[in-house]
Amino acid sequence: MKYLLVLFSGLEISDGILTDFFVRSGLVREGNPFIEPLLRDGNFLLFKITGVAVCSLILWALYKHFSRAALITVSSISAFYAMVIIWNLNVILGL
Repeated sequence: MKYLLVLFSGLEISDGILTDFFVRSGLVREGNPFIEPLLRDGNFLLFKITGVAVCSLILWALYKHFSRAALITVSSISAFYAMVIIWNLNVILGL
């Protein structure tokens, strides 16, 4: 579970870094109206890191009582963010 949480955290933060970079460089526009103000204000990565920390702690606590559900959840979220990162890199960089 620890390794999955590290993978989840790394993928989520990587998504935040890529999003911040691509939006600031003008390559893309953020489509989520709730996130767009955070990108403009420069608080997006802080928001992402805080969210990752909170989610990781919740998932770790859930793992102690509902290990199977926590493993499925963190695996699914990690797979989702891996696909998002691959998709974004493919679209932006033409890979």
